Amino acid sequence: MLIGGPAVYNGMLEHRPTLGFGHPAKAAHITAALMLVERTVILWLAVLIVLALLSVPLHV
Repeated sequence: MLIGGPAVYNGMLEHRPTLGFGHPAKAAHITAALMLVERTVILWLAVLIVLALLSVPLHV
């Protein structure tokens, strides 16, 4: 995915460096990125819950 490049700010064209390679970013990439963030947050929450449960002593 390629981001950056020329962009218009306040009616003026600014040339910005490009980052990445391949095809320019599209709206579908935003949805995919949000899904990735959501899955990562869920994974980290699961890890933290397991660690919290493991740190509690069991009284049997």
